[in-house]
Amino acid sequence: MLAEWLRPVDPEREARRLEMEVRRQERRNAIASARADRSWIEFAERLRGDPDLLRRIPPPTPEGVNGMLYDIWRLVNAVGANQARYAVEDLSPLVPMLGADAVAAARDAFVAFWRHWTPRLHSERSADQRNVISTLDCIGILGTTQEAVSNPHWATQISGDEAKLATKYATVELNGFPRWLRELAAAHPAPVRDILMPEIEAELRDLTPDRWRDTLQRVADADVAIVSTVAEPVFNLLSEGGGWSASALGAALAIVRRAYQDHGRLKTLLRARFEEAGGPEVQALYGAALFHIDAQAAMGALVTKLATLDGAAQTALVQSLLPRLFGDRTEPHPLTPEDLPFDLHERLVKITFRTIRVEEDIQHPPGRAYSPGDRDHAEDGRNWLFKAFVERPGLATFEAIRRLMAEPHFPISEGRLRMMSRERAVTDAEAEPWRPADVPQFEDGFTTAPRTPLDLQRVAIGRIEDMQHELLHGDFAQGKVLAGLKSENDVQVWVAEQLRIRQGRSYTVERESHAVDEKEPDVRLRSRATSAILPIELKVAENWTLKDLEEALEVQLVGKYLRAHEARHGLLLLVHQE
Repeated sequence: MLAEWLRPVDPEREARRLEMEVRRQERRNAIASARADRSWIEFAERLRGDPDLLRRIPPPTPEGVNGMLYDIWRLVNAVGANQARYAVEDLSPLVPMLGADAVAAARDAFVAFWRHWTPRLHSERSADQRNVISTLDCIGILGTTQEAVSNPHWATQISGDEAKLATKYATVELNGFPRWLRELAAAHPAPVRDILMPEIEAELRDLTPDRWRDTLQRVADADVAIVSTVAEPVFNLLSEGGGWSASALGAALAIVRRAYQDHGRLKTLLRARFEEAGGPEVQALYGAALFHIDAQAAMGALVTKLATLDGAAQTALVQSLLPRLFGDRTEPHPLTPEDLPFDLHERLVKITFRTIRVEEDIQHPPGRAYSPGDRDHAEDGRNWLFKAFVERPGLATFEAIRRLMAEPHFPISEGRLRMMSRERAVTDAEAEPWRPADVPQFEDGFTTAPRTPLDLQRVAIGRIEDMQHELLHGDFAQGKVLAGLKSENDVQVWVAEQLRIRQGRSYTVERESHAVDEKEPDVRLRSRATSAILPIELKVAENWTLKDLEEALEVQLVGKYLRAHEARHGLLLLVHQE
């Protein structure tokens, strides 16, 4: 035996042995595959010959389900994107394999199945079984889905007990809830709540660190009709207090923030918990929720809290808060600049630069992979917040950037801030910059040639204001002429002619030039200096109802004449003849 072990291996002999073993395995696999293929072919032929076999399947038992239904479920899960969901809505990919009659019979069999089985909820399983999904549960949710998508009134027609059973199936779906749960929650809010709340409460009270809270997260991300069913009892649980884990608390706060109706009580609870909570992570969760409800109150609470903390604790709190307010590299920004009043945005910029100091930023070696941590996310949030601030349009931003230039120890140089203020001023300028030729042109005729649709719109409004003044106060009684025109088309011609008289060097007037879908604006102005155009839709106000005028604005002007990517400006001109 020892001599056999010590004898050198013959490479060629070993290679031949391995090659023979691979060939034997390939033959075994080919035989098994051929048998399986033949088995599926015989199965399909059997169903094509007698589709009603599936309709005669007996109800499931605790020991299992009929083999034919199980095999069809396996086929369903092997087709297309069905591996990413259990609530499959479309069985038509099975038609080429089984035939339309057999697929229809399979649908009926799945629908008949779901009322005869009760899935086990997550809270009813042992800890080591919560990630195990029963095949019978999956077949049941498929049957529920098939019935829901085949009947548009399904949610309102099933009973309360059936709604509870369907909600149980919904909790085992992959990647969120099935789409039909939204209609079910709207039609049967109490039964849906009766199933979801015990799951939510069990997950809230489970303090196991790093455990995924499946139902909580699904509800927090679900349609508001689903969230509304549990918002009040979740608020009551939060009011009781308790040392919830951060992941569970974040999802619960998202639920009440989205759907709890009494914002006064919610704001009071969030502010109290923010002030008394221990640890920056929990404080940040309450603070971020308060910012979504009342940014002014949240800013006051944040400033008050920071005043009680030392420098390291201030940094820890803001570092936890920023990603929850403005997202990170993988999540979208929950808050936008429009959600923050301008003065709060400016104060928050100063707070973030004071607590998340630029000179303390993490410097990652170039070209080396790393996993971003809390500090990286906080730096991203600070930078995004500042970028959004300097990009807010208006004079207030220009003046705020100038104030930052005078802020002591602000980490962005005065020169860089001055350049940002100039860029803001250029972007916010009322019109395109004048060219040298515009100066003598303006001196000669008090007009310039508009170069953008916005400039052209401003010019047109000015000309229409001149027309309005002439109609009311002019010496030649044009108001009576306009009032006496018999048709809307005559009014359009009169307005177009008046705009042509006043066109000067600014624009030309076109009548009923074609646009998208061969539709024609009543009048179109075209800049003489560029290709900028301005559609004008004209209506005699007394001839139309308010609904008609709204449709002219939304459907005709915006929906048709402004469909082009570069078309963002137009006019709806209402003419009163009476």
